[in-house]
Amino acid sequence: MGTARHLLSFLLKRPILRGLLNQARQRRSSQRHIHAYLKQFEQPLRERQDKGTHWWELRSCDYYGDFERPKVIVQCIAYYSQFAFDE
Repeated sequence: MGTARHLLSFLLKRPILRGLLNQARQRRSSQRHIHAYLKQFEQPLRERQDKGTHWWELRSCDYYGDFERPKVIVQCIAYYSQFAFDE
């Protein structure tokens, strides 16, 4: 146990590692909030047919492959038109 505590204090003295640790904590916190919110919909979500492995997942769709195809990207809100081609 002392080794883990020593390692943690060593890591927290490094600004970059401290920032990464804080980001990981924030991510875990937001994931808990999202899961808590979705929990109220658990029963209807469990009963649906189009789910993934878990009740909170979406099923994989046939059109996912279309995202990998070349496409023209259009900026919707702009003073002038801009387009980009995504290969």
